[in-house]
Amino acid sequence: HNTWAGHNRLHLVDDVMAELGRAGAIVDLKLLPEDARQPLKDVTLTDYDAVVASGGDGTIRGVLERIDGSGVPLGIIPAGTANVLAAE
Repeated sequence: HNTWAGHNRLHLVDDVMAELGRAGAIVDLKLLPEDARQPLKDVTLTDYDAVVASGGDGTIRGVLERIDGSGVPLGIIPAGTANVLAAE
């Protein structure tokens, strides 16, 4: 979750995490700085079944660039100011 994103909708992240937990998923929340790719450099993607990115278009792009080619699916929680990706 990018707390720098336009509308910092952490409540949406909490809701999604709760639903995933009820479905039996083990969820690991990472709060991202402005550059969404930085903390993911230390993450071993093969340890995860999926990544859910919460933030604006830049956050989603940064996370997607990091996981590209890994085979790890990406979920999106739109939480930016304009959310162009979500609107389109």
